[in-house]
Amino acid sequence: MKEIFISYSSRESELAGKVCSLIESKGYDCFIASRDITPGHEYAAELVGAIDNCRLVVLLLSKNSNSSPHVLREIDRAVSHKKPIIVYQLEDVELNKSMEYFLMTHQWILNTPDKDERLLDGINKIIHPQAVSEAGPAVQTVDSNTPSGRKAKPLFFGVAAIAVIAAVLVVILTVRNNKGGKSSDSGSPSVSGQADSNTPAGTQAPSAENNTDYKVADTITFGKYNDADIDWIILKINDNNTAVVVSEKILTFKAFDTAEGGKWEPFESQDAAKKILANPNEAAKWRGNNDWSISNIRIWLNSSDSRVTFEDQAPTAGATYESNNAYSEESGFLHGFTEAQRDAIIPTVHPTMANPLNANAGGTIETTDLVFLLSEEELSWFDEAGVSKYAKVTEQAASANESSFYKGQIVDGYGSDTMLWWLRDPSPDSVGKGVLANFDKGGDSLTFKDYYVSCSDFGIRPAMVINLNSSEIIKK
Repeated sequence: MKEIFISYSSRESELAGKVCSLIESKGYDCFIASRDITPGHEYAAELVGAIDNCRLVVLLLSKNSNSSPHVLREIDRAVSHKKPIIVYQLEDVELNKSMEYFLMTHQWILNTPDKDERLLDGINKIIHPQAVSEAGPAVQTVDSNTPSGRKAKPLFFGVAAIAVIAAVLVVILTVRNNKGGKSSDSGSPSVSGQADSNTPAGTQAPSAENNTDYKVADTITFGKYNDADIDWIILKINDNNTAVVVSEKILTFKAFDTAEGGKWEPFESQDAAKKILANPNEAAKWRGNNDWSISNIRIWLNSSDSRVTFEDQAPTAGATYESNNAYSEESGFLHGFTEAQRDAIIPTVHPTMANPLNANAGGTIETTDLVFLLSEEELSWFDEAGVSKYAKVTEQAASANESSFYKGQIVDGYGSDTMLWWLRDPSPDSVGKGVLANFDKGGDSLTFKDYYVSCSDFGIRPAMVINLNSSEIIKK
């Protein structure tokens, strides 16, 4: 049988023949209906057999093929039989809903002057995949020539420390009507009152008398995630008897943000990827936006709703790198906390570097959060507390994780029981990249990597500021 099935509208038979000739000039065998349907044989059966036995499908996408029920049936068959599909775009088309559903996770060759070269390159990578090296560090470069988007080649970007000035004036809150939802300032909780500038990031100062039962590095239990108790480490205790706490372990695997265009675009060459992703708007469209203030993960962490409302592209599987660990339909992180527990969380203001798409580009942005991710600078709190920065993964998180990266490369490949986890800093390299805290490979220092924010292979380790006078806290 033929290696490549070409799906097209009969109105573009001549063009389909040219594409077929182009592909076959490189030594591949194509099935094209106008030429290869056997006379006297049943037309539909021939098509089904060709799709079932091919190695990949090339769809010639046009307005005609987009509206063709015959083409739709061919693509449906290819998807159901897990055939890779390369979408070779002939013209700009707004996909119908059915076609959009089938094609959201497949490889696209955009309608650009070099599309023939990119088509051949994409076919070559599927038919003759490159060998994957097992050597090198855990975070890998994205090889845009491969359909999977991942090539086992080391990526150690030197991420400069982002200097954040923490002289923040904060307003304090009595959050009685906010259970982790959004307010008028881009999803931040509403606040009122006065700040205590001596507390980290401008923490609220409760009026109650201090509780001296706790000390730095203690582990406490507070709240639930997916019906499991959450253990937290106390990193700092403030003069106002509030404490900065961080989850002892990684609680879940999630993308920081997802591709704003609704799907990850693998691109067909590294040169094409670099050119397109150099534009911040394109980087956000195809890779996600590293702006903490509007990120999917910030909205999810600060929500107590059973169904979170996301302001832009929701974190669906198709919008993540490698299409896994979606959380668009998951309850907000605070959904498992009681009202009394949510009332014990102190809203705090956090400065974070703004990216080029933010109105304050070049400076910092301030968000008021109940739950947040730590910054690279704030990791010094671990050292001050005498606590390891490395994070293990809860059994629940490991079990629910749909990615093979943690088990395959971290646990099996490096023999480590710790994992990389997201910080809230944006990468200086691209709007589509964020910063990660590394895992322990036996070294004595924490290193950082930046990677695409739409990658859902990495851990979430929430932090918050809580009132130590709360009766909801259980000391371990």
